[in-house]
Amino acid sequence: MDILPAFPDPITGPNCLIVPDRQSMSWRPSNPKGFAKWFEDRCELVSTAEVTRVLARAEPVPLQQGLDEKETLKKAVQLLKRWRDIRFQQKPAVAPISMVLTTLAGELYAGEVSLARTMTGVLKGIVSRIETCNPRIYVLNPGNPQEDLSERWDDRRNYREFLDGILEFNNAWEVIVRTRSLPGLCESLQNLFGAPVQAALAKQARRIQQLRESSSLRIGSAGVISSSIAKAAGIPLRGNTFHGKK
Repeated sequence: MDILPAFPDPITGPNCLIVPDRQSMSWRPSNPKGFAKWFEDRCELVSTAEVTRVLARAEPVPLQQGLDEKETLKKAVQLLKRWRDIRFQQKPAVAPISMVLTTLAGELYAGEVSLARTMTGVLKGIVSRIETCNPRIYVLNPGNPQEDLSERWDDRRNYREFLDGILEFNNAWEVIVRTRSLPGLCESLQNLFGAPVQAALAKQARRIQQLRESSSLRIGSAGVISSSIAKAAGIPLRGNTFHGKK
């Protein structure tokens, strides 16, 4: 357990603290509780219009599925951190800290339900800030704006490493969202997120095959294949029939 001494800073705001900083040998502003509350609020920013659109196309989710899953924003932050760990595994000292990635994702999240759309929006938003912010992006603690979470980017080498990495990530993600080949998708995702991708895609493939064999997959009028299409609104997808010897 990490224990950090601190004392209240009520003048700045509720839950604001003054904490010691080992590197500068001085006291710095912070607000961990305020930051946590801000991020939880951002996770709830799912747009009503998009939820309505998604629910209109879906059957009710069984109680044993999905209700305990994390919010889309939290999943996006997990992907950002996983990318960070893979991208900077040889030089962890220059890797962006978790609170910086979490804050950027939270600020740029627009309430999308889709994880893919969330990642696209966050990455494009970061790239846009890079292009407009000079000399660098400043990431402040939403719970206490006096705390600069990105202060290590005052070192131009650290900031350059982040710029190079996030631009590569954005370019790779743009390729992924356009990819329609499963082998190509698997390779691209593995390059970003490592070995667990293959196991996750294999699990998804088994799930799709089970739905197909149980005639739960249907083709909608727009050509969309899904298990959430009502029986009256779609045609069952026929199962695979294999002929010949192994």
